[in-house]
Amino acid sequence: MIKTTSLTSIILTHNRKLLALSVLLNLLAAAVSMGVIAFINTRLLGNTALTWHSLPMFLLLIMVLLGMTFLSQYTLTYLGHQFVYQMRRDLVAQILGTCAEQLEQTGNSRILASLSNDIRSLNMAFVRLPELVYGVVFVLSASLYLASLSWQLFIIITVWIFLVVFVSLKLVDRVYHFLGKLRRTDDLLYQDYQTMLTASHQLKLNDKRANAVFEQFDLHAQQFRQTIIQADTHHLSAINWSNIMMFAGIGVVLVIANVYQITDIQTATTFALTILFLQAPLLSAVGAYPVYQAANVALTSIHRLKLSDLPFSTHAKQTIHHNWQKIRFDGVSYRYADGDFSIQNASFYLQRGEVVFLVGENGSGKSTLAKVLTGLYRPTTGQIRVDDQVITTDNLPAYQQLFTAIFGDFYLFDEIFCDDKTIIDEWLDLLQMQHKLQIDGSIITNTELSAGQKKRAALLLAVTDNKPVLLLDEWAADQDPHYRRVFYEKIITRLKQLGFTLFVISHDDRYFKYADRILKMDQGKLIEMDKAAVLTD
Repeated sequence: MIKTTSLTSIILTHNRKLLALSVLLNLLAAAVSMGVIAFINTRLLGNTALTWHSLPMFLLLIMVLLGMTFLSQYTLTYLGHQFVYQMRRDLVAQILGTCAEQLEQTGNSRILASLSNDIRSLNMAFVRLPELVYGVVFVLSASLYLASLSWQLFIIITVWIFLVVFVSLKLVDRVYHFLGKLRRTDDLLYQDYQTMLTASHQLKLNDKRANAVFEQFDLHAQQFRQTIIQADTHHLSAINWSNIMMFAGIGVVLVIANVYQITDIQTATTFALTILFLQAPLLSAVGAYPVYQAANVALTSIHRLKLSDLPFSTHAKQTIHHNWQKIRFDGVSYRYADGDFSIQNASFYLQRGEVVFLVGENGSGKSTLAKVLTGLYRPTTGQIRVDDQVITTDNLPAYQQLFTAIFGDFYLFDEIFCDDKTIIDEWLDLLQMQHKLQIDGSIITNTELSAGQKKRAALLLAVTDNKPVLLLDEWAADQDPHYRRVFYEKIITRLKQLGFTLFVISHDDRYFKYADRILKMDQGKLIEMDKAAVLTD
């Protein structure tokens, strides 16, 4: 898992052997580049008479330079994309391993922005990384070569290049500042997109609200436009400054060498030629630096998601005994982070194989209790036990695997994890979906269904998952009156016959007789009701 917001630290620790090989290849490529310049200086510009051997030798040097440059950049590119793959994989594993409450607090829009924009920024950084590394290595190698020719002229051109790079980096620092603002605006835009897509039906029926959503989006889009113009302006200014002032450096070298007689014209020409060679890699390095800084911004954004450091794993540290008989809450309380609502001192049990109904007014805490029961939310105080086994961090993943839940915001998957066609056919018949649900092998091919049909398809998946406890959060609310009756009279009865333990959140008081026990939530407090008294009322 990535625990740093510094891309440099990651590069230095990710794959040290491959990094060392890449640095070595870059040094060799820089050495060959210096060899090309030296060859031009001594053979092509020197007093030595040219022979027919000169051109093949020069072309051979060029081919070696081409090969070394390709190998050095390929190793860095491979290293970079390998890291981005691992980063994307780790990020998804962290999302799967993070508790539901933290994901809800973070928000889908921020997570989606990191999965798309931040990973893309990291990918772009590694695409440009070879340019940055080669530029730095080549500049350092060229500096050593120039210093060996004339230390006086080398000091002059070093001061000149230092001033050029100093101003460029000042401009790039402003780019980094704007990139941070840009990334924060990106989160707001993703939230706007999510609002427009999720609430599209309501927005089409309410022009006033649709206009308000659009105006908010437009405000964020304008902020993005203004910020990216400022970032690009500073970036282009850095590139243009570096480009023009490097050309000016050639004039400075030739003028000073001639006026002050610091060195001969051949050496001055070599300096000018080397500066021309330096210009492309130096400008590439300066151009790659903002992308590199954007990657640091991306890493900071990912770090701020506060995802779990424990990766997602299908192997729990501890297991729950397969023949368990009772799940018990002992004084369990749960309070949301904002402190607006809490479940207070809930104590009850869930006997294996029984049907328990949970009732209560809207906002009384039924869904919150269901999420605590399934292990999605961790109790603030109190204990959950399975028989005599206390649920802890180590065995929580195993505990969660006891449940299949269909909450109000469920997602309908398209794959059925069951090879027994007899079971599937039986439940298609019970759910009255034989002619509505299209199944190809184990894949549901038509998930675009009505709300009630989606819940029936979700129940098919839940049953075929074959978990011991099935939690249904107002499952019958989207069913027509006829099928609602079928659900309580036939579906629940069949599930109980199959040995499922049912925890059903319901408002349908006319069907309470199908429950073994009835629990009630009232403003965060849980009480067990007298079933006989309820049915009498």
